[in-house]
Amino acid sequence: MTTTLKIALASCVVLFSTTSNADVLSSSEHGFQIKIEESFNGSAADGYTRFVDEIDEWWLNDHTWFGDAGKLSIDATAGGCFCELKGDQQALHMQVSYVDPGKALRLTGGLGPLQSLGMSGTMTITFADNKATLDYIVGGYPTTDFTKLAPIVDGVLKQQLASFARVSE
Repeated sequence: MTTTLKIALASCVVLFSTTSNADVLSSSEHGFQIKIEESFNGSAADGYTRFVDEIDEWWLNDHTWFGDAGKLSIDATAGGCFCELKGDQQALHMQVSYVDPGKALRLTGGLGPLQSLGMSGTMTITFADNKATLDYIVGGYPTTDFTKLAPIVDGVLKQQLASFARVSE
């Protein structure tokens, strides 16, 4: 990861701190686990629908490959794509591996710069009335210090879920 990218990600964490309950549950030289709980207004089914079908309304533009969250979509079927398509520019952010409509979604892959670091993960998002819980377990070959990377990823995901919650207000 370039120094510029590290500084940019760290700056985002500082600039956009939120009230999400977030935790780096564990981290080591081989990976990390993050768990974030975020309150939102609505039922579990409302939260699931907003997360999947309205991702372009709450995902932050700064955390896309091509600068436009309007180009994001999640095909909530096993093998489906959490993708960003902008003409010939295309990115598969993660792949859908589990769907329980109105209750849970599981995605596999490495978000953002984690892809270029050879890291992969499993992200499970569960929904209850007025609460979303995101659990992201990431591992890979230690080409960087995962213990320093984990809080940065945690901060970015906190921003995303806080934005998700604001859309429901």
